[in-house]
This record gives sequence, C-alpha cells and structure tokens, in this order.
Amino acid sequence: MAEQNSQARILPGFVAVEGLDGAGATTQVALAAGRLRVRGVPHFRTREPTDGPIGQLIRALLASRRPISGTAFTLLFAADRAEHCHGAGGIIEHRAAGDLVISDRCIASSLAYQGLEVRPEYVEAVNDTAALPERVVFLNTPVALCQRRLRARGAGWQRFDGIATQRRLLAAYDAALDRLQARGVTVHRIDGDGAPEEVFAHLWPLFGID
Repeated sequence: MAEQNSQARILPGFVAVEGLDGAGATTQVALAAGRLRVRGVPHFRTREPTDGPIGQLIRALLASRRPISGTAFTLLFAADRAEHCHGAGGIIEHRAAGDLVISDRCIASSLAYQGLEVRPEYVEAVNDTAALPERVVFLNTPVALCQRRLRARGAGWQRFDGIATQRRLLAAYDAALDRLQARGVTVHRIDGDGAPEEVFAHLWPLFGID
C-alpha cells in the first residue's frame, strides 16, 4: 500500500518511552540502549523531535519565545515524524533490517503536548501514515521532581517546561495514552520517582529480552 493511502499501523518491535520534560525518558532510553548493546541485540536508538532539519527547526522554536500556533506545531511534528518513519535510515527501514527500535518520545507526545491547543482527532489525522509503537512506556514522574531536574540542568527556557503547563500535561498524557491503548498500543505506566537504576529495573523487563 502506498504511503499516502496508508493509515497508521502498529509496528512490532517499536518501543517509545514518554514522560514530561525532566521525567527521565532520555536517561531510560540511554540505559536501555546500553543494555541492548551488551546483550548483542541489534537496535536503533532515536528520538523526537529528530536530529533532522525539521526536528532541528522544532527544537529551535521550542526554545524561542516567538508565538507559534498549536496547529503549526502539530504540522511540524507530523512532518518530522513522517520523515522519521518513512525516510532513509528511519524507523521502518530499521525494523525491516531486524533492529529493535527504541525512541525517546513519539506520537503520544503530540497527542499530549499539541493536544493542549488542538483537537486530538486533528493530531491523529495529520499523523495517519506514521507507524504506531507496539509499546509505550510512560514514566509517571511527579511534576515537582521534573521541575527540580530541569532547574538542575541549567538549560534555558523551554516552551512547555512551566509548572502550570506540566500539571496540565499530566492530564493530557492520561487521555493520550488511553487513546493509543484503544487503538491497540500496549501502554505501561511506571513510577518515575526514583533513582535511574531503580526505574530501569521496572522498564527493562518490558523488552522481554531476558
């Protein structure tokens, strides 16, 4: 089926780790990739926004105070995700080669973050050719802890990092994960309030490697 006529399908062997900024998703993806490497499991570690040209534009806009509409952000993320899935060296190509794919964020982030400003049906519609992860692992990390970690990083201002926004995002994530679960995606919610190794002890078994 041609890409333009296809609809989002669950892709076996594709795992996404999600959470608020500061929840620890990047750390957990790094730990998982390290364990997979030690086990000799072929894998592709990736993230959204990607490091491609569209992803770099998104990252610049996230750090900018320039007003950007929710619709514009939704379309940018969808374009980045389409290239991430279908482009050269992307998710589908890696899965075809037999690599397990583990991504720091995916469609659940758009449903939560862009869902603050646009209807979730619209987010789903503009992502209708992107692959859905087989599993989504959501790190349920308290907002107060996320805020402490963000301050400790010393990073500059980011559009969605405010405490009030993060509180809204927790509820938005619940709705987003429920939508994905209704579409057949397996969703795991695990406690992110702990040392990275403690959280990873709950995440790693979900891969079913050993």
